[in-house]
Amino acid sequence: MSKSLSTTEDVLSTIDTSSLVDKAEKKILEYIQVNQLKVGDSFPKSWIYLKCWE
Repeated sequence: MSKSLSTTEDVLSTIDTSSLVDKAEKKILEYIQVNQLKVGDSFPKSWIYLKCWE
């Protein structure tokens, strides 16, 4: 019984419960860090349309 319980816990711990907003925010922050953007810099429109829907 404990074996199936630990398997269930493993499965539940790997379920992604983040919202679409959380995922978009993560990608935006990664882009800002990688490209070393500063306040006032803009995102290329092509990035916004392509990266947010991957």
